[in-house]
Amino acid sequence: MANANDVALRFADRDLKQWLALQLRRDMESLAPSFAVQLWDAWAGQNTPFVEGDTVQILWKNGREFTGYIDAIRSQSSATNTLITVTGRSKTLDLIECSAVTKPGEWRRTGLLAIATDIAAPFGIACGSDVDLGAPFAVFTLQEGESANEAIQRLARMRGVLAVGDEFGDVQFTRAGTERAGTKLQYRVNILESSSEISAEQRYSEYTIKTQVAGTDDFFGANAAAVSAKATDPDVRRYRPLTLIAEAQETGASLQKRADWERTYRAGQSRRAAVKTYGAEHRDGYLWAPNMLVDIDDPRVRLKGELLIVATTLSIAENGTTTDLELANPAALTIEPLAPPKKKRGGFDSWL
Repeated sequence: MANANDVALRFADRDLKQWLALQLRRDMESLAPSFAVQLWDAWAGQNTPFVEGDTVQILWKNGREFTGYIDAIRSQSSATNTLITVTGRSKTLDLIECSAVTKPGEWRRTGLLAIATDIAAPFGIACGSDVDLGAPFAVFTLQEGESANEAIQRLARMRGVLAVGDEFGDVQFTRAGTERAGTKLQYRVNILESSSEISAEQRYSEYTIKTQVAGTDDFFGANAAAVSAKATDPDVRRYRPLTLIAEAQETGASLQKRADWERTYRAGQSRRAAVKTYGAEHRDGYLWAPNMLVDIDDPRVRLKGELLIVATTLSIAENGTTTDLELANPAALTIEPLAPPKKKRGGFDSWL
């Protein structure tokens, strides 16, 4: 098990000193990181000192890794003991589960970050970005009944970025990062389990993004009624077209970015890998984390080179500490096209 001094669990600002197991999952493709903690029931049928809805902080060597709430508390009893499992998600869970009700619900000539901030502010959640978010939206309108997260994800797709939940429970807009992990993943050294998959599902030869925009004195009639942009994937050799409706009224370069993002993201989704490794850190004091590049060499599953960590699941229990890493082509979360495979029948080069 990890050193007890390395990790601190705080429920409602009270440190939880004794627990049996912890899982912490963080994912670039999910707005809400999540956790699960298992502990002995030390309260012998009495009320626990924490309840659903309480705040939770998880710290690693005094650095914040998670901020959220308790979702559920489950008790399970046998003839010899009673266990409690506490699960929860980031503060951003409210954006996922609650409706976007910002009034009047329409923005004109407003940037992505300003719109997202307006949507998230009623929930006490801030928004930030570490990448260029592009031009302001000509018009962006909330859809009746959509959640705050759905609105934010529509904004993100139109600018080719990801909306992720950070360690403080806020929203961060980002793309594939450039920071490199301090440890190489190697077969026979630090890889416990590994797998890879290259799939043709949900990948298309041509992507068409369509929208309708409000007419102006200079832009009207048929031109305004049907605006579109196309992106092609030369690695898909069959005729497989896909047409999507844009999430906002956009034209020109902005609409083309949306088409490019759809092509590249789906191509990246078709190439995934998973690795389980020993321990919690890639170097002293730093947990394995999403949006880092890692060098990997595992010929058993045809992986060799530099891949992007898309998601991590840290597991700490009495029998040891491991981290599960989900990996993708580094180009998968950009708006640039993936390079076509150098080999047509698998092998390392089909990944990189």
